[in-house]
Amino acid sequence: MNSKIMLVWGGTGGHVFPLLNIAQYIKKNSPEISFHWVGEAQSIESKVSSENDIPFSSITCGKLRRYFSLQNLLMPFQVLMGIVQSIVILQREKPTAIFSKGGYVSLPVAVTSWILGIPVYLHESDSIPGLTNKVVGRFASGIFCAFSEADSFFETSKILGHGSLLSNEILSLTNEVIPPNPRTQILVSCWSQGSASVFDAVIELLPRFSDVDFHIILWVKNLDYRTKFKKFPNVHIFDFFYNQTDYLKIVQQCDLVIARSGSSIFEFEAFGLHMILIPHPFTGNNHQYWNAKAFEKKGHELLEQKNISDLARIVEKYRTYKKSSEKTVVDTTIFDTITQTLLK
Repeated sequence: MNSKIMLVWGGTGGHVFPLLNIAQYIKKNSPEISFHWVGEAQSIESKVSSENDIPFSSITCGKLRRYFSLQNLLMPFQVLMGIVQSIVILQREKPTAIFSKGGYVSLPVAVTSWILGIPVYLHESDSIPGLTNKVVGRFASGIFCAFSEADSFFETSKILGHGSLLSNEILSLTNEVIPPNPRTQILVSCWSQGSASVFDAVIELLPRFSDVDFHIILWVKNLDYRTKFKKFPNVHIFDFFYNQTDYLKIVQQCDLVIARSGSSIFEFEAFGLHMILIPHPFTGNNHQYWNAKAFEKKGHELLEQKNISDLARIVEKYRTYKKSSEKTVVDTTIFDTITQTLLK
């Protein structure tokens, strides 16, 4: 019987695309393997799975809000509904393994898989796991972490490897030679957690940096900024890309990035970009701050939201910055380790 792997995540692009990356890697090397994606309806993962010909099923899932909300009263019932829906989906699809990036949508699937005796494997992208991932980790047969700092939150015996799930496009593009550009190229990308405060700070500094090119990625929630940015001739505006190749070609030509500190920081690192990281202040366990803190130790900039007025001062330090022409060595052993684990 050929293996079928169920992919689970719902939420942000920074977590959806790594799932797609591992699916494409496995499919390339083992075309007989099939996949099925479980997530939320009308979501980024439903669109990405459709565009990549991966069958998709949606479930109801409850999200715990870390503030007072009447919606929290519905969460237990939503999780229960998600478990019932997961039982139907898993019994119909009969996956041989579950591979999850975590997030609240994964909880009903993980519980159901444990009940049905289907192994669950988790990839944790952040230095501090969220509440759901800590719970899912208890049901998991094995766990992979992008940050070694996350190991302490899980059972030591379950840690199977470390690494980020970069795409094949990244691995090929990092080997291309880019024609030199005398002007510093700065990427501004907040992924699907587009941030008005970051964009406002960039707009404020733009008049002082006419000798620098800015590449702005706008998410659907921030398209109103298009008019504001178009006033500046040194700004190049792009809508959020579901097509990774188009997006990565823009990242490839940049020297510096202003961004939140989600899992996309590993993509920026692969392309050798220096980072000015502005952690999202309202993430679970403040994990973006600790992600940025880990990269600050590597020499990158950490700028907290409360100090965002200092952005212009930091950008000034890199006005003439050009990234190294040396190729970045990317460790891809995590892909082989995950593949061997899922197909055993």
